[in-house]
Amino acid sequence: MLTHPTQTAFLSSVDLHTHCAYQFMMSEAIAIVCAPKCEETGYFTLTEHGLNFISRCRESGFHPHPNEKSLYTHAQHCKFESTADVKVIDLRAK
Repeated sequence: MLTHPTQTAFLSSVDLHTHCAYQFMMSEAIAIVCAPKCEETGYFTLTEHGLNFISRCRESGFHPHPNEKSLYTHAQHCKFESTADVKVIDLRAK
C-alpha cells in the first residue's frame, strides 16, 4: 500500500518500481494508493508494456517515464466491497 497524503491516487516512478517486483512474483498483485486529501483510493496494476519497461529501467528515486504508452492501469480483477468485515492491524513495533 502506498500513500500520497497531498496528491491524487496514481503510481509515481518510485511506486512503479516498487510494484514491479511484486507483480513479477505474483501476476495478480495490485498496488493500492491512498490519497486522503482527495478522498481517493486507487487500485492499479502494471500493463504488460509497463512491466517490461519498468523492469529494464535502471534509474532510481523520482524520475520521469515516457507516457506514450500506458505503464499501468486500474486493476480490473479486484473489487472494493464497503460492507466486508476487514480488520487492519499495525504489526510494527511500538
